Amino acid sequence: MAANNTYCYCKRIVAKSNRLSKHSMGLAIDINPVNNPCLYIGEDGNIDRVCPNTPEAKKNIDRKQSSEHQINRHSIVYKLFIEHGFKWGGEFKNKKDYHHFEKITKE
Repeated sequence: MAANNTYCYCKRIVAKSNRLSKHSMGLAIDINPVNNPCLYIGEDGNIDRVCPNTPEAKKNIDRKQSSEHQINRHSIVYKLFIEHGFKWGGEFKNKKDYHHFEKITKE
C-alpha cells in the first residue's frame, strides 16, 4: 500500500472472521491508497489509525482539500464504479476506506 499500488486480487481472510474478502474473489479493487487512505474511526469519532501509515498518506486525510488522484463523490472514478454496481469504501460507516470499491453481490 505504501507504494500507492492499485490492486484487485489478493487472497485474504476478512479480519476477525473466517470469510474470504471480496479481494479474494476478484470483486474488490483498491485504487491509489496513498492518495486515498483508509481511516479507522474510534468510538469517540476520532481517527484511530491510517492505512497506509505513511506521512504521504496522512497528508490526504483532509478530504476537503482535493488533490489530483483523490477519489470523492465528484470524481469520474467514483461515478463509473457506482454506475457499474460497486459500493465505495468512502461511504462505509465504521471506517472511511477511500481507496476501496467492491461489487455489490447477493450473498
